[in-house]
Amino acid sequence: MLNKKFIIISGTILLVILALGTFLLFEYANPWIEEKLAKQLDSLKNSSLNLTYKDLDVNILSGHASLDSVSITSVEGKNHYTFSFGQLSISGLGVVSYLLNNQIKVGSIKLSSPHLVFTRVLDADSLNRQETSAPPDLPDLVIKSFETDNGTFIIRNKKGDSSNQLVSGKFELDVENIEADSATSHEFKYVDIGELGFRLSDINITFPDSLYLTTIKKVNFNLNNRSIEIDSTTIKSRHEKYKLSHVVNHEIDWLDLYNPTIKISGISIDQLLNNGAYYTEKITIEGFNALVFRDKRLPFPQKPDTELLHQFIAKLKPKIAIDTIQLKRGNIEYQEFVKQGVGPGKVTFEELYASFYNFTNVDSIQKKSKYTAYMDARSNVMGKTLLQASFTFPLTDNHQQYTVSGSMKGVELEAFNPMLEDVAFVKIQQGHMNDLDFSFKYNQEESNGTMKFAYEGLKINTLDKESNQSKGLGENIKSFIANTFVVKTNNVKDGNFRVGSIQFKRDKKKSIFNYWWKSLLTGFRSSTGIKAPEETIDMN
Repeated sequence: MLNKKFIIISGTILLVILALGTFLLFEYANPWIEEKLAKQLDSLKNSSLNLTYKDLDVNILSGHASLDSVSITSVEGKNHYTFSFGQLSISGLGVVSYLLNNQIKVGSIKLSSPHLVFTRVLDADSLNRQETSAPPDLPDLVIKSFETDNGTFIIRNKKGDSSNQLVSGKFELDVENIEADSATSHEFKYVDIGELGFRLSDINITFPDSLYLTTIKKVNFNLNNRSIEIDSTTIKSRHEKYKLSHVVNHEIDWLDLYNPTIKISGISIDQLLNNGAYYTEKITIEGFNALVFRDKRLPFPQKPDTELLHQFIAKLKPKIAIDTIQLKRGNIEYQEFVKQGVGPGKVTFEELYASFYNFTNVDSIQKKSKYTAYMDARSNVMGKTLLQASFTFPLTDNHQQYTVSGSMKGVELEAFNPMLEDVAFVKIQQGHMNDLDFSFKYNQEESNGTMKFAYEGLKINTLDKESNQSKGLGENIKSFIANTFVVKTNNVKDGNFRVGSIQFKRDKKKSIFNYWWKSLLTGFRSSTGIKAPEETIDMN
């Protein structure tokens, strides 16, 4: 009987103590913890993170907390960040560890509809400003999982009172096992992270001149694999094919480009976050398809000299090191409409494969490759013959020359008429190329080398520029004389084989593709005896 009474009395006392403890917890401990958390959050207002919020609500019994109307603003030199969201929801808040060890342990954090704005300020004062704010005084923090949903972002430039949006899209973020404090160093600047998944979608990129629009369907980043996968990239001109040049009143490339897959692997996250450097092992671009059109009936634009690779690399401010860039299964069609032409000529490169090695401006890495980058490429030209080429590129201004060498398999020369007829006003009536080998060096001023162009039965005919048809009797006689006395009909590898001379003085305003093509063109002319026509393939 006493035992039963003892149990009832003890149980009643325990319930009273629990009730009193709950009351005290809500009355004193809950506000105390809420106030303590608020002080730590308020300490971030004057840090580089500049965090502000409207309401903090903590329920220590349920382990739930929420933060409303949150904004984080960071200014680092010319870069301004604003990150805002309506509510941050926390569950699994560890009260005991916070009371005993001043450590905040959280089961999960979820952000609803966050919005990120990154602004690059182009004013002179901002460009010269250095980061002066102290690093944030972070609490001892452990978060098991962090996720966002329905996030949006904007990247823009700002100069004076005007700004223009460059990139916009949606994002989702999943992070697991986050640890942070201000006392120790971390792998990712302020924190250590176990797993991270970052997804972008519906990305729109507008170039500053508004002539082209780039869209990307999806971007997936995986921290464990140190890789980024980019799905469905398009670059398109905003104006119609024949209108774009008239909008800018000069020659310009009209583009229609699509690439289904780009993969960036072996990314150094440590270099990126701690040093602002871009180190990666490999970039693979697969399934690339491009249509490029240039209307040369308009004047050539006023522009600075085109930089060669070593000049371009020398001007790059962030440190970059890419071991390998690969292009697989690419297809490119280049069209050109020349003055007095009746339509665009075209040349196609199908099944294009290319590998570029040692793209870097890091001196220690350049030294290992003897300050040289390399590229190997192969493609089917006009769907008829295989072209293979190798390139070397000096990475510094050490007076080392660039080199190009390559070969092309046998083909009926009429395959090149789709470009020659509309651009050079020349038609190959017949002829067979047995093989082609070329090699030349070039620098900022000129190229020099040799071409071995072996062919048989070459006959050409000039075309009327107005009708693109063979000319009358008198002009055909000229073509006959050209074929008989100027153009070498056969150039076979015997005692009379003529080795072509490659020699071209560079037009510094035009592209590297123009430099390569014009260099090769001198070799073709020297090998065959064909004089330079009034209009030639330019490939700016």
